[in-house]
Parts: sequence; structure tokens; C-alpha cells
Amino acid sequence: MLYEILSEELTDNRRSQAKQFNLPRMIYLSIIATLMGANTIKDISIWMNHNIKKKQIKKLFNVEFIKAPSYTSLQKYFAALDHEELEQAFVKWTKANLDRFGIKTEGELLSADGKVLRGSAHKGEKAVQVLNLILANYGIIVGHKKIADKSNEIPAFYNIIKDLDEGFIYLFDALNTQKKT
Repeated sequence: MLYEILSEELTDNRRSQAKQFNLPRMIYLSIIATLMGANTIKDISIWMNHNIKKKQIKKLFNVEFIKAPSYTSLQKYFAALDHEELEQAFVKWTKANLDRFGIKTEGELLSADGKVLRGSAHKGEKAVQVLNLILANYGIIVGHKKIADKSNEIPAFYNIIKDLDEGFIYLFDALNTQKKT
């Protein structure tokens, strides 16, 4: 189901000559690699090269032959990826799974918390900050939004909750109690 959602939601803006690899497939395999313990693009590349020829992977995509992209190709994929589209795909997949497992959102506690991503600061750039929304009783992330540079959680919080169901009970820290953004 996730692969289908990625195929629907992600726009591939690469030139036709550069489309040797299927973008949703590579993102899907990257997610699997991450779940299997890959922490960096290099780790994802190593995992793909080691596992991509296995019959389970071929069966997953219903293909006879599949080739792994190089490390530099993966870097380019992630750099060119529209993060908003990926977020929309993630939210769509999460909602589908909540429905599939019978988790109702009406009256559920939704916790908002901002975090700084460890290791995301590079050569004078500030570290990336992300606001996560988590179903408190289940530990499931239902959405996240990058916090803009020179900003705080408040605008990100308002942007992310406008797309969610109104039935949640929101839990957040004191920062989000301010009236003006």
C-alpha cells in the first residue's frame, strides 16, 4: 500500500534521460533499508546493493530485474525530493492504516512536540527542527512538519493541524499557548 501511495503522491521532475530508476521504488526501498537499520544514505546504498537482487524484493515489485542506484544517485534523489509531497504520502498512508486497524481519532490524545534532528547541522547551517504529532495512546506519529528557520513551533503547529481531523484532543507544551504567531 505504501508503494502505491508513493507512486500517486510523488512527482518525478527529473529529465527523461535521468529516469533509469523508479523514484517511488527507490524511496520505498530506502524506507525498508532504514527500518532494517540503515542510518545514512551510505548505509541505504549498501543495504540496497546487498538485498536488491533477492527474490523477495523482485516479488514485492513484480519485476524480473532490478538494479540498485549508486550512492551519489541516492543523494540526488533525496536532494530533489519534494518533502511536502513525501509528507502528504506519509499522512495518507498513516490515515489508511489507522482506519485499517480500527483506530478511531475521535477523542484521542494527539501530542505535539518539537525536536532538533541530531547530526543535521552542517558547516555553519543551523540544525533542522521538526514538529511531530503523535497519537499519545498508541505512540504513532500521524504527522510532522519542518520548523522554518528563524521561527518556532507555533506556525508549524497551526499549519499541520489544519489538515487533521477535528476530533483530536491536543496536548502541547506552553509555547503553543501563545495567542499571536
